[in-house]
Amino acid sequence: MYFPGETPKDVLLRKTPKPNTVSPLLRYVQQLQIETGNLIEWGCGGGWNLVPFRDAGWSVQGFDYDRPYIELGRSLLGLQLDEIPTEGSGTQVDQPDVIVLNHVLEHAIDPKALLQRLHNLCSDTTTLVVGVPLLETIPIWHWRDFFHVAHIHYFSAESLVRVATQSGFQITHSDIQNGMFSLKKNAAVDSPPPSKNAVLRSSILLMKGFVEPPYRTRQLIRQTLAAFRLLHLARRLKKRVAG
Repeated sequence: MYFPGETPKDVLLRKTPKPNTVSPLLRYVQQLQIETGNLIEWGCGGGWNLVPFRDAGWSVQGFDYDRPYIELGRSLLGLQLDEIPTEGSGTQVDQPDVIVLNHVLEHAIDPKALLQRLHNLCSDTTTLVVGVPLLETIPIWHWRDFFHVAHIHYFSAESLVRVATQSGFQITHSDIQNGMFSLKKNAAVDSPPPSKNAVLRSSILLMKGFVEPPYRTRQLIRQTLAAFRLLHLARRLKKRVAG
């Protein structure tokens, strides 16, 4: 769905950062001023997100359903990766200081159930870091790339807070521009269904993401140039001017 024509090994090598890279995920956790400790990633793929944390001194462990990526992460990256156990069976993890759930929640059939499962792995001091593509961030991805067949849910910041609260977490920090949230364990709270105003706000975000005048204008110019077979020439001129 995501990388047609690439082998799992090719994807792993391409997505794995260079040694001692400060990735956006690592930078976000550092901004939370959490002391280096134990970190697990739920939905880790081949473990490429874990490498910067390990290089920064964290003890890391990853879980995923994809066995080929798990095996590659073990053999090529030397990471401790395990298959996600079936619901109800024990999950062998060190007491985590941080759990990372990065661009996974939108794939879950039941996001609330997934968060509740991770709730059981958290201590009172554990920070759950959640990254999701928010409706507010459509202009970053652009309309066509934001929506994907593998995504089941699309959250706004408001709906993410609602499902986290219902799952027994409280939001302790948010970076809406980058779709990042930090959560702490809390008692589950029943919240009312989305209000008409919440639905309206989400609709406005969708409309703004669809219209996005600067991006649409660039697309129109690009399509017009392509129709007149001038796109290649325009790119050469742009490169010459930039140089």
